[in-house]
Amino acid sequence: RHPNDVVYSICCNRRQKRVSVVFRGTVNSHNWLMNLKFFMTKHPNPIAENYPGREETLGFHTGYSLYMTRQRKDDSLTKIEEIFSKIDSVGRELDADGDYNLSITGHSLGGALATILSFYAATNQMFSKVRTIRVFTYKAWL
Repeated sequence: RHPNDVVYSICCNRRQKRVSVVFRGTVNSHNWLMNLKFFMTKHPNPIAENYPGREETLGFHTGYSLYMTRQRKDDSLTKIEEIFSKIDSVGRELDADGDYNLSITGHSLGGALATILSFYAATNQMFSKVRTIRVFTYKAWL
């Protein structure tokens, strides 16, 4: 992987049937440059249901959305798709029907990325049988 790629870890607790995703925070100049790309970039709204005030697009912090939604050149996956695939694989080892808990956490830059990932996870059919999706952030920029 590229040295400026998102750094994260996926862990599981078999007894509690919990999958956890942990994002690293800001540690280098590239991370700081991405933190400072604070203008908003429009992305399609992943929530299909109609609700009061629903917009077709949502604004995300440009730097953070680049980390999570930009398609890679090697396999055309976004970071969200890559992580979702790994979560699903580990989660289905815990319960074949997808009945497990999901926790997503991070600090600083990692907290912002955790927020984005948890939002997309909560709106994705892949995780419809997950018991709970929880996000824990610390000093997240958003």
